[in-house]
Amino acid sequence: MRLKERSDRHKPYQLKNKICGSSVERHESYMIGFGTIILCIVGMLIQSMFIFSEYKKNMVAALLLKGLASIVFVCVGIHGYMASGGNSFAMKIVYGLIFGALGDIILNIRYLFPKYDMQIFILGTAAFFVGHIIYLVAQIPLCEQLFAAIAAGAAVALVILICMNNKLVLNLLYKAVGIVYVCTVVFMASVAVTNFVTIHNFCRGIYAFGAIFFLVSDVILIFNTFGKNKIFKLSALTLVLYYIGQISIALSLFYC
Repeated sequence: MRLKERSDRHKPYQLKNKICGSSVERHESYMIGFGTIILCIVGMLIQSMFIFSEYKKNMVAALLLKGLASIVFVCVGIHGYMASGGNSFAMKIVYGLIFGALGDIILNIRYLFPKYDMQIFILGTAAFFVGHIIYLVAQIPLCEQLFAAIAAGAAVALVILICMNNKLVLNLLYKAVGIVYVCTVVFMASVAVTNFVTIHNFCRGIYAFGAIFFLVSDVILIFNTFGKNKIFKLSALTLVLYYIGQISIALSLFYC
């Protein structure tokens, strides 16, 4: 049996065992390399420069920097996909990262065209929504306790939506978009956490960590954006949490 595990270790479809369980040992080639770490650091530096440019209201530079920072986490994801042997789970996550990058770029374009702020905001949110759906498509087949994930997600989403209803004044369109988006991102995080609680391994753990950061970032963003007073420090915090979340999701692929 031990010899069979060793001989199958490099087969792409056998790599699913690394996601679904922890009985198969992780091969050395799937460890995060020094180059990947440097790429992540560069991405964080670019993201920091983007935050500073946004603070200084230099929106053209901010758009370019945001695009570069997003390209970095997509590149990390692609590298992780290649290191994983090109399994279908990793491919779906890369697609999700790409839609996240598109959402980043679209949302920042609205600052250059304030006349179309609402339309561009909805379009950018839609890109993130598609990314979350793809994340769910990748994660749900691995979820052995789907009912528990749905129940936990529904409870968390209900609390967030009640707070939104009490604290924020939104028009009907924003309210509808907010309800759908919040439910989706909460469910994405609850499935990720449930998967990790069910079976502990590096892939699920790093992914769940990233999903939680993504959720917290979005919740703060909603209340800060549509609240009475927009606080830049909270905006910066959401951007940092979000980037850590996406980078973590991308890095999880090295262990799947």
